[in-house]
Amino acid sequence: MYFGRDDIIIYPNPASDFTSIKWEIYDELKNSHYRIFDLNGREMGSGAIEENEGEQVIDTRSLTNRVYIINIYNGGIMKMNSKLIVDKEK
Repeated sequence: MYFGRDDIIIYPNPASDFTSIKWEIYDELKNSHYRIFDLNGREMGSGAIEENEGEQVIDTRSLTNRVYIINIYNGGIMKMNSKLIVDKEK
């Protein structure tokens, strides 16, 4: 997989029950975390990021079929984001 400067990969996408986010952050970590938002801006989930490079499995069973945005923050600044599609009918 190719990573650019601070990058995030989400797979599988679309997701049904679970998805994984994989990241690589090149800066020093300071209160790093991810947050999942629906397109109305409601936070639907979050988690801590404790390493510069890593992967986290996310349970999407509680999310409804729609598009979400996953943002990754470091030092209070959004460093990257990506779209997540949840489709349980596939």
